[in-house]
Amino acid sequence: QAAAVTPGIASRLIGLGIPPAVLCDTTACIVGVDRVQLRGELFEPFADGQSAIIVPVSFEYEPDWFQPYDAVAWLPDQPDRLYRRTDAGPILNAVAIEYAAHFEEPLALWSSPLAWLQAGLLGSVILDWRSHLSLYLGGLRVLCQDEDLARRLLAKVAGERQAALPSIRARENRHAA
Repeated sequence: QAAAVTPGIASRLIGLGIPPAVLCDTTACIVGVDRVQLRGELFEPFADGQSAIIVPVSFEYEPDWFQPYDAVAWLPDQPDRLYRRTDAGPILNAVAIEYAAHFEEPLALWSSPLAWLQAGLLGSVILDWRSHLSLYLGGLRVLCQDEDLARRLLAKVAGERQAALPSIRARENRHAA
């Protein structure tokens, strides 16, 4: 069980564009910190390890009960290098896929858990690019964070046997003047 985010780490994450309410609201803390030992693509809690940011990959949530099924961690200085706890969940927030399919809405797809947190927990993140992604995304409209992610996803699913390709495009970039 990861500990709550310290004020120093919270300030750093808010500085990276994560809305304060995402870090911890009145019902559950989605973001935690822990000392971890890194082993390949996996992590495990380790008292003498490195400090890492940890979020659940998927979870069951009831008002008085929050149980993550798996978790993903990253070092504060390396948000694009991910480590999973059990290697069980290939997609962070897979429930967003179900939501997109049910309501026929586009699925927002982010390049990292940090980008997902910055987006207020909307959409999903691919954690395991070895997975058969078209099983998850087939028939969906997918709105990727950027062109690089859209190209990578299209190349991945185009090589997979599937019933229907997802509709993939990049999010429009808006730059402040």
